[in-house]
Amino acid sequence: LPDGRIVFLSTRTPQAAYCFFTPVGILYTMNAGGSDQRRISANYLNDFTPAVMNDGRIIYGRWEYVDRPAIPIQSLWTIHPDGTMLKGFFGNRVLDPATFIEPQPVPGSTAVLSTLTGHNGSCRGAIGLIEPSHGDNAQASIRNLTPEVRLHGVTVSSNGPRGPYQTPYPVDGRYFLVSYDGTILLRAYDGRQQTKVLAPRGLGFYNPRPLRTR
Repeated sequence: LPDGRIVFLSTRTPQAAYCFFTPVGILYTMNAGGSDQRRISANYLNDFTPAVMNDGRIIYGRWEYVDRPAIPIQSLWTIHPDGTMLKGFFGNRVLDPATFIEPQPVPGSTAVLSTLTGHNGSCRGAIGLIEPSHGDNAQASIRNLTPEVRLHGVTVSSNGPRGPYQTPYPVDGRYFLVSYDGTILLRAYDGRQQTKVLAPRGLGFYNPRPLRTR
């Protein structure tokens, strides 16, 4: 976080997903040394994959059943590091993609990269560039950066999309890193350039991060 604290997920609260035997991880913050641990989420179901936005807010995937179907909506939300100003970011009425996870802010932009996937099963899918200024449930706000993985449309109920991509990370405003079925790729947002960074050697590679300051 901008003040040096760390945001993380914890399952210490005794909660479980209603439809499966899985613990529920929700948002906490703490000092870098581990002290002063504070719960900042009141969610009764899972929070997912938090990241820090360019303005210091926390963006994350959120799953709950309030005023909407349990499947397939799992949308992106933001919250301030002190636990205030919980707000839907994108997708709280979007039926396809079913789930938005692994959001990462694009430097110098209000857009975020996100993995677009299904409600359950594999966490892989398509990669989307989300710009909610076009509407926080609008098809125009989703730019599919992996068009070979089909999106059915925000009003079509599905448990998808299914595809080989996950864990995107924006390097800058032109390129992003992503895992393609375990192979790390560097891709241009416009899809015209791609290079293989790291290929599997028995095990796949995920969650790429640059070692140098971007």
